[in-house]
This record gives sequence, structure tokens and C-alpha cells, in this order.
Amino acid sequence: MNSTELQLDFIARQLRHAVGREDFAAVTSFGRSYTQALEAAFAGLPPAEREAAFLEARGLFEWARRGLLICRAGAAGELRRLKVARQYRAAPCPPLHSWHVNA
Repeated sequence: MNSTELQLDFIARQLRHAVGREDFAAVTSFGRSYTQALEAAFAGLPPAEREAAFLEARGLFEWARRGLLICRAGAAGELRRLKVARQYRAAPCPPLHSWHVNA
């Protein structure tokens, strides 16, 4: 494995880890880094290896896209639950001193 392949593998692992942590800024950053490293690697690859590298990259980005869609769906569900829960929140009671309470 050459240094470019090692670099691509390292960035791919970082990208997967960022998706798992739902760190969207890091996903964007590692996605750009991976794309730049892949473009640099393409210059020295024969056509057959370019195709294999492209297919691997496409699989990685498709996996990341699906993971991010799952995160987004989870966040949307949490927002819906919060909106519903807010309806059941009791109105605050006005403050009363104990000697004003009628029994």
C-alpha cells in the first residue's frame, strides 16, 4: 500500500468516525479532504485502478449519505416529540404565600 492509499484509508476512517459521532462539520471537512486526496491520486493511476478507486469512493460517500439521512431523521423525530411534549406542559402557578392558601 503506497502513501496515497494510506492517506485515503486514514481519511475514510476519519469520515466514518465523524458520521458515527454525528459531527457534521467534521464530515464535511473529511469529505473534502478525501475528494482532494482522491483527485491527487488519480493523476498517477492507470484507468482500471482509477475506476476501482472511484467505485470505492462512491461506496464510501453513499454510506456516509445514508448515515447522515438516518441522523437527520432521528433529529426530526426528536423535534416532533418535543413539540408534542410542549403541549402537555402545565402553565406555571402564580406564587402564593402559605398564609394565602385556602383549605
